[in-house]
Amino acid sequence: LVEIPESLAKCTRLDEFNVENNQLSALPVNLLANMAQVRNVTFSRNFFSVFPPGGREQYGHVTSLNMDHNRITVVPPDVLSHLGQVTKLNLRDNEIANLHPEVISYILSKGDGEV
Repeated sequence: LVEIPESLAKCTRLDEFNVENNQLSALPVNLLANMAQVRNVTFSRNFFSVFPPGGREQYGHVTSLNMDHNRITVVPPDVLSHLGQVTKLNLRDNEIANLHPEVISYILSKGDGEV
């Protein structure tokens, strides 16, 4: 799968969204915003090089976001304000060389204390 069909946004009763092990590098605009019941999101093992954009509408209801094994190089601190409910954020095995201190503080305050 190289692209997520926009029609998936009509699946409003999902509580989990998993597109692991594909060739995705982008998301349709506001895909998750329409899936207001989705709590667990897995974008692992894809080709994301940047953190998928979206505001509170996109991620405000998500509690677990798994993006391991992608090509992400940076996590912008402003993204954190969109992840208010996230208590589990997995960015393992990406290409992140440095984390901004705000990102580290966020991870420590929301998760299990491990970076």
